[in-house]
Amino acid sequence: MDRRKHKVLNNEVVMTVRKSCPACASTSNEKNFVVNGYDIKRCFDCCTMYVETLPISEALAAIYTSDSYYVLPTDSMQRINAENERRLLLIKKIKPSGHFLDIGCAHGLLLDKAKQVGYETQGVEPTLANATVARGKGHEVFNGWLSDFVAQNVGQYFDVITCLDVIEHIDDPKSFLQLAASLLAEDGLMVISTPNYSGVIAKLLGAKDPYMTPPEHITFFSIDGMRKLSKACGFQVNSVQSFGSLIPAEMDRSIQRYIPRPLQFFSPLIRCGVNIAFYLMNTMKVGLEQELYLSKSPSK
Repeated sequence: MDRRKHKVLNNEVVMTVRKSCPACASTSNEKNFVVNGYDIKRCFDCCTMYVETLPISEALAAIYTSDSYYVLPTDSMQRINAENERRLLLIKKIKPSGHFLDIGCAHGLLLDKAKQVGYETQGVEPTLANATVARGKGHEVFNGWLSDFVAQNVGQYFDVITCLDVIEHIDDPKSFLQLAASLLAEDGLMVISTPNYSGVIAKLLGAKDPYMTPPEHITFFSIDGMRKLSKACGFQVNSVQSFGSLIPAEMDRSIQRYIPRPLQFFSPLIRCGVNIAFYLMNTMKVGLEQELYLSKSPSK
C-alpha cells in the first residue's frame, strides 16, 4: 500500500475524496449503498465500486502495521494453499523459473510453494509480524511499503510478480500498479487477484458481500475495471481467470450466516448445489475472485 498525503487547512484534516473511478477514471457514477458508514459509489462506465471519502492515510496505514493483522482460521489456510498450487501451475507454464516477488506476501504461503518449485523468492510485507514469519521460512522479505521498496531497489527486476488480494486495499490503485510495473522484467509476468465484482455472488449480496469491508477494502473491481486499469498502466492482459470455492468449515459458516435456520436441515443438498454452482461460475468468469495474467505491453 502507498500512503497518500492528506492536506491540512486551518488545523483541520481534509480527507481524500475520490471524484473519479480508481479503475477507469470515469466521473460518471452513482451512490450505490453505505457500508460501515462509508458511501460506496458505482462507476457507470466499468461498474467498479469504490469508497468515495477515504480515511486519512495514517489511519489506513495503521490497519496493516498492526501485529494482529491477517489472522485467519487454520482451515482457511487449506483453501489458500490449494489456490496457490493451482496458480503456480499456470505461472510455471508461462515463466518456468526466475526471480519471484510477492507484493503483500503475508506469511509467505505463496512464496513457500514458489521456492519448492525452484524460484528465487522475495516478498514485500508491511506487517512486521507477518514479515518475520515469512523470513523465518527462508524468504527475503522487505518490511514496509511498495514505494519504499522500489526506491531502495532501483534497477532490480523480477521475472514473476504476484499481488494477491492487495489492490482492493490501495487508495491509489493506478500509482500502485505503475510502481509494481517498474519492477517487472521486460519479458516478465505479473499476476493480480482481487474479489470479483462482476461475479454472481457479489451482485446478489450487494452491501452484505463478505469482501465489502471498508475501510480495509476500499475499491471493488469489476473485470472490466481491472482490464482498463491494467492497460492504463502499460500492461497487456493475456488472460483472466475466475476462481473461488469453500472448504467444508467455510461452507458451514456460510450456511449458518446466509441460509434461514429452517432451511439448514437441507445442508447436504445445499453443499452439493453450492459446489456445482462454484464450478459453473468460475467457468463463466463470474466467480468469487478474478485473477489477471499480465505482461508489459509491446507499445510501452
